[in-house]
Amino acid sequence: MNIICRNVDEMKKMSISEISPKIAANVAIAIEHIVLRALDFNLGTCWIRALEEDKIRDIFR
Repeated sequence: MNIICRNVDEMKKMSISEISPKIAANVAIAIEHIVLRALDFNLGTCWIRALEEDKIRDIFR
């Protein structure tokens, strides 16, 4: 997978509402392609839009 960034210092977490609808749709399509490809390797996947990071962190400690 390739991740291309213009300037890493300018990167920040953004909610879907802060991203233009076209970019959000393209990201969703890319994620779904990753999910479908993972199935070729018998891998299960699940992508989640919103989660409580602290609770997830506690679960995986």
